[in-house]
Amino acid sequence: MTKKHRIWSVAGLAAAACLAVAALASCAGQGAASGGDESASAAPDVTAPQLLGVQDLTVAMNGVAYYRDGVSAVDDVDGPVAVEIDAGAVDLTAAGEYPVIYSAQDAAGNRVEQTATVTVVETITVDQGQDEQTEDEAPEEAGGGAAPSEVTQEDVDRLADEILARITNSGMSQREKAKAIFNYVNRHIKYVGKSDKSSWLIGAYVGLTRGRGDCYNYFACSKALLTRAGIPNVDLERVGGKSRHYWQLVNARDGWYHFDACPHPTGYPMSGFMMTETQARTYTEQVKKARQNYYVYDYDACPVQVEGMPPEVLVQALERAGATFEDGGGAAAGAAITKGDLYELGLSGGPDSGVRRAALLKKLGLPERMTANALLEALNILYSREEFLEAAVGFGMENEARA
Repeated sequence: MTKKHRIWSVAGLAAAACLAVAALASCAGQGAASGGDESASAAPDVTAPQLLGVQDLTVAMNGVAYYRDGVSAVDDVDGPVAVEIDAGAVDLTAAGEYPVIYSAQDAAGNRVEQTATVTVVETITVDQGQDEQTEDEAPEEAGGGAAPSEVTQEDVDRLADEILARITNSGMSQREKAKAIFNYVNRHIKYVGKSDKSSWLIGAYVGLTRGRGDCYNYFACSKALLTRAGIPNVDLERVGGKSRHYWQLVNARDGWYHFDACPHPTGYPMSGFMMTETQARTYTEQVKKARQNYYVYDYDACPVQVEGMPPEVLVQALERAGATFEDGGGAAAGAAITKGDLYELGLSGGPDSGVRRAALLKKLGLPERMTANALLEALNILYSREEFLEAAVGFGMENEARA
């Protein structure tokens, strides 16, 4: 039987909601503070909103910067509030690092501000149509002095370890290592239109030893280096269109993003480092005259949730996973669920948060490999804050919440 999730009325559930909020030191805390005096005036709102999804960006020179993608703000009293973005210091025509200031303010005048860095980079573009291999063409020989039977996992691991020793160090974060890998692969390999696609090991070996190849070699080299660096990655392949394309999703401990070190088509500059789903889909639309279905992949088969999923697409994904909506989908009414709620319930920021998220997602009948950010997006579509906290009580999570 298909498990159903719905946006239901919370009328008559005030007591259950209050119990859930008590687990988050809200409902019961306010009652204790007031000493049970219902006539006491509400405490003044002195808490600023939370900014969500703000992070450093990498943008192609003369490209488009998606400053607002994945960014939102939520207030504990007002719910979702507007985000203001000051990108006046950014010059997309010149390579360099620039500050972007994000801010949000609630009705009480409490204001929060956060600065991110936008790195504008010169990108390589290529004529991907020249000698590009189609589905019916046979691959060329592996080259590099290697035959398919001669290249082993150990050969590729050894090459990857030697390169990582030069371009990374123990003081780097996972994201910094991912960036170093992206830069190396993007700049080390010269684009040619054909490659042996019979094995990613062959693709990586040729790319790392001969410094040439097509998108498959860029993908394979990235896979080899990311894996040896301990950075989780998922293979992706284009679905539809007239040509092949390969890239991956990467999680550098901040959610899953698209990672494509291959140069983009001439006339369509783009940095393929840590793209959100919205960025990938927007680029696919922009480049469709030159390349059809550029970043279209098998969404149903993808084992992870990509950051920055458009709300309507997330609703469709949840419906495919078995969720149903009484009101036709869309965000649930009422106050929004925040990262603070997830933290208080032990669903983010703790050593066992991943296990707890998986357990909750299993109980909700949702895909179990969601990051905290993806979970937050899904929960805010499925539930209002009161409904979610009530569900948390039903699952016994309030007994395990942080003190």
